[in-house]
Amino acid sequence: MVQFYLGAGRDARGRSIDEIWQFGDDDLESLHDYIQWLFPTRKASAFNPAAPRLSDGEAAAFRSSPDLRDRVRRSLRLMLRFYGLELGAGSPAIAAIRPAADLAERGPRWWGSGNHNHLRLTRILDSLAALGLESEAQDLNRCLEQVRRDYQTGISERTLRYWADAAHGAT
Repeated sequence: MVQFYLGAGRDARGRSIDEIWQFGDDDLESLHDYIQWLFPTRKASAFNPAAPRLSDGEAAAFRSSPDLRDRVRRSLRLMLRFYGLELGAGSPAIAAIRPAADLAERGPRWWGSGNHNHLRLTRILDSLAALGLESEAQDLNRCLEQVRRDYQTGISERTLRYWADAAHGAT
């Protein structure tokens, strides 16, 4: 994972992280095997047998490297934009995640009940917490709660509980 994130490795389909960072909305929605590479977790993927599993050593490398965490933030910004959310300006420690101006347009694509993006968001939250970006995980969780409150969404209470657990490293 570290080599992939540094741009020296490839995913199971031979793509570099730079190539994935160039994905447009259609690719982000329709392809299902990149999210595990952008947001690795310690758990095996139920949907992608070729997905990497984050080792303790890799998690420690991300936690100790500002460069690696910045690269994860780049992946986070990509997915936030896709969802109609944004990471605020400022230092990472104070950069809150919030709805973007286009959330009303982008949100209905992912916030409906049972949408596969709910699982992706759980993975993102879990990965952020594991890789040393706990603040971003908790900010994203708060933002998702706000989206559910402020918009007519299909996000269930059960999904919110999964997200909260993931953001606090409890999954």
